[in-house]
Amino acid sequence: MPVFLLDWILAGGVIQLLSRGFHGQGSYEKTLTATGFALMVPSLVTWIPETVGTILFLTGTMTQKEWLETISRPGFWQVFATLYQIVAVGWMLLLVPLAVAVVQRIRWWQAILTGIITLGIFMTLMLVFIR
Repeated sequence: MPVFLLDWILAGGVIQLLSRGFHGQGSYEKTLTATGFALMVPSLVTWIPETVGTILFLTGTMTQKEWLETISRPGFWQVFATLYQIVAVGWMLLLVPLAVAVVQRIRWWQAILTGIITLGIFMTLMLVFIR
């Protein structure tokens, strides 16, 4: 949770700074609000299955090795494990530029560029500190 919160604050700052280059007019507070929604809702898609996995590990029902073997074998669980992450990233790729465009009142191509750069930074930090 601390990594996600700090990453969200950084993402809001990146959006604010990049948007200023395109004459964005939104406040940092509104940017954080819209960005929080755009990042949190898709993250719930990933947190639910990962929380179930964590509960399985903590209760001793399944080891991490068994979990990795299960999602590595071709079949439903492999497709599910890949698909829920792709859905979350795709949803973020849609919602973050939309949030940027609405809050900063900049053109769509500028919002898309700002959103993609911001998500690149956001995801990199998530992968470095969580994965």
